Amino acid sequence: RLFNSAKIYRFPLAVTKDDIKQACRDIIAVNEMEFGYIRPLIFMGEVGLGVKFARGSKADAMVCALPWGAYLGEEGLNKGVKACVSSWRRLAPDTIPTEAKAGGNYLSSILIANEALQNGYHEAIALDIHGYISEGSGENVFFVKNGELYTAPFTCGLLPGITRDAVVHLAQEVLGIKVHEQNIPRGMVYL
Repeated sequence: RLFNSAKIYRFPLAVTKDDIKQACRDIIAVNEMEFGYIRPLIFMGEVGLGVKFARGSKADAMVCALPWGAYLGEEGLNKGVKACVSSWRRLAPDTIPTEAKAGGNYLSSILIANEALQNGYHEAIALDIHGYISEGSGENVFFVKNGELYTAPFTCGLLPGITRDAVVHLAQEVLGIKVHEQNIPRGMVYL
């Protein structure tokens, strides 16, 4: 996903997948991490004040790691969370590439998450430009109805991530649960 995102943004790379994998292994070992979050980043460093990459320039890369537990806290896992539907919408896939894991795409999540907190909620569910459910500010949204799993398709401005893929795979292949990737109306939030 990291290299696909760099390709989408046409970042000329100076590192390989093996370089990034080794940097991830090294940072885990150096920090003696059992659990945590690893974030590899590829970015254009020295581009000046413009937005055009100089001919021959290469993207920089870094890997950071930090301890991190449950996204919405241990209490959220045990007691659940209070969520709302955000007034902010996810971007249309033809505005910026929403399928790329890119720093600028997180600006929408910042607006969504902080609106929820300011209104007394733990999290918010974002809608796409057509009013269909997209995702949370930092997580995927799944619904179970009549023993089947429902989630939004990629066309709803969500990030096609590793966690989403794992849940869909486990539901279908391991548990034998039928998965529907379809536009989900806002009203489904109230089931």
